[in-house]
Amino acid sequence: MNPNAKKYIVITLIVLVGGALLIGPLIRSNPDTPDPGSIKRPVDIKLPAEFGFDQNLAAITGVTQNVEIQVNQKDIASMEVDFDGTIIQKWDDPTGNVSFPFSATILDTYPIKLTVTLKDGSQTTDERLVRVVSDIPPTYLRAEIIGNPLPHDANSFTQGLEFKDGRLYEGVGLYGESRILEVNLQSGEILRKLGLDASHFGEGITLLGDKLYQLTWQKGKCLVYDYSLNSDSFTLLDEKAYEGEGWGLCNNGSELILSNGSEKIQFIDPETFEVKRTIQVFSDEGPFTQLNELEFIDGKIYANIYQMNAVVAIDPATGKVVEIIDCSQLSARGGAAVGKELNGIAKDDTTGKVYMTGKKWSMLFQVQFVPAPNS
Repeated sequence: MNPNAKKYIVITLIVLVGGALLIGPLIRSNPDTPDPGSIKRPVDIKLPAEFGFDQNLAAITGVTQNVEIQVNQKDIASMEVDFDGTIIQKWDDPTGNVSFPFSATILDTYPIKLTVTLKDGSQTTDERLVRVVSDIPPTYLRAEIIGNPLPHDANSFTQGLEFKDGRLYEGVGLYGESRILEVNLQSGEILRKLGLDASHFGEGITLLGDKLYQLTWQKGKCLVYDYSLNSDSFTLLDEKAYEGEGWGLCNNGSELILSNGSEKIQFIDPETFEVKRTIQVFSDEGPFTQLNELEFIDGKIYANIYQMNAVVAIDPATGKVVEIIDCSQLSARGGAAVGKELNGIAKDDTTGKVYMTGKKWSMLFQVQFVPAPNS
């Protein structure tokens, strides 16, 4: 993937130039409000003129940078900066310009507010957002097809794909069509299946221990199955509740890892379904949302990006995007379209081979990730 194509994947972009913090008020929603450039305010946060007025703040994780505040009036009693609910800087009777060091280590988007108290007791506030982005530029790769494609059921709206002991399992979505399958890798034959209630839209799956877990899209239920081979089907054992939508699911050997369509990924106790921790997925340019089907490979979380011909590899400790993988070769061969998006990545735990497919694709591809041209 050409690095210039990043803008088509990163949902939100915060501009960084020369390592400086760029900040300004939130975009106004009232078109009748006077041009803020014409208003004399008690203080101004200094901003290079070429970036205009509507800029929020961007910071690189772990990097300390100075924010400058220009004091325009002499009747200011105090000023304070609140970052994510905590006062991080305060001045009494400020005269002339002041500055303060700013740094943050956890990737996310936070509120930041400057409150100015005048000597007559009146106050003004300037509320912004600060987006903390990754300090690691991702590596650009592409998914290269190895050998001939394998058959895949063109009726399967693939939402989850995973191997366990060399056997391939698939979660299928859509209301009235959702099911879980065990599939013969080489022939595409469905070896066993179990349909879901028509009220469920099946989403991601993963196998941990002796159980198979399957998310549902908007029901807030994770269906837990016995997938043992001494049965012609699967046996529903339990239902676990979670908040929000369910999209992708994988595991790291001890925790379930769940995506919900946002930039957030949750790590969940498989027994209690308690959320143990949450990461935000960011590159050096901004957050990645629409995180869909997941796979845990070699210590990294691989996530399909919904309606994009791309997969990102994520550091599970920090949420930093370490790889962006162009999958356009697969999408062209698989016939990707609306409702037939790229979705499904799984590593065979016995051979080490990686396979990918899409929703209602007739083919499953073995792939390898190689450097992208011009990366």
